[in-house]
Amino acid sequence: MKEVTLATRDALEHARAARQMVLLKREAIDAPRVDGFPLAIGSELVLLAVVDDWRFDGYAIVRLADVTEVRSNEYERFTERVLEREGELTHLVPPAPAVPVTAWSDVFEALRASGRYVLVHEEEYEEEPMSLGPVVAVHSDTMLLHYVGATAEWDAEPSEIAFQDVTRVQFGDYYSTVFARYAETTRPEA
Repeated sequence: MKEVTLATRDALEHARAARQMVLLKREAIDAPRVDGFPLAIGSELVLLAVVDDWRFDGYAIVRLADVTEVRSNEYERFTERVLEREGELTHLVPPAPAVPVTAWSDVFEALRASGRYVLVHEEEYEEEPMSLGPVVAVHSDTMLLHYVGATAEWDAEPSEIAFQDVTRVQFGDYYSTVFARYAETTRPEA
């Protein structure tokens, strides 16, 4: 596992304490940037309130070892001013129920208990970069996600995903929230 630099951790802690937006750059990842407000920082993970097109769009948990730069400058200050004037900053709150960033096992257990649909990204692998669905079980170094396809077809069995392969998890976003409403109508009986 790559080391998290002190500069990365300090920049995130400063932005969290000041309630400032950041852009996380991840050079080795196919989807290299994540924009948002850091809400919690663990030893290996960071929780962000995601900003997309001048509005909040759920949450992302990112693997800190992938972060190559934390930018927080005049571009982010401009976006903060737009968010404030648009009334979006009232939505800058931690997820409820809380999702800890202590380890992937804790993240996925909290998401399993919440019943949320999640987007799990394995951005270092081209053949299966993203999985969507509810978390159904959490083990010591893997989790089971009941994958739902783009037309709301459910896989027959849950997929096992190793924590070491997870680079980013999203939840509470517009896409997965709306998708979940329609996918639930096609969910097979357990």
